[in-house]
Amino acid sequence: MFYEEFIMFPENDDPSAEYDTDNLKIIYYMPHIIDGIDDFVRIVIHEWLHGLFDWATEGATRKEDMIDPEGEHFIMGILNYD
Repeated sequence: MFYEEFIMFPENDDPSAEYDTDNLKIIYYMPHIIDGIDDFVRIVIHEWLHGLFDWATEGATRKEDMIDPEGEHFIMGILNYD
C-alpha cells in the first residue's frame, strides 16, 4: 500500500499535495493547504483516490495507459473527479 508524509516547510512552488507513484507516498505540503478543513478533506480524498487507483491497477500491462499526461489516473477522469 502507500503511506503519507507531511511537509511543514515546503518550497514556494510545491503543490498543496501530490501522490508519488514511484515511492507509493502521498506528500502533503501543509502551509499550502490554506482554505481550511474543507480544503484539507478534499485534498486528502483526492490523493487517497490516486493511491487506491494506483494500487488497484498495479497489475495493468501498460502503466502509461493508467495515467494521463497531467498525472491524473484515467479512472478519475472517467468519474469526472476534480
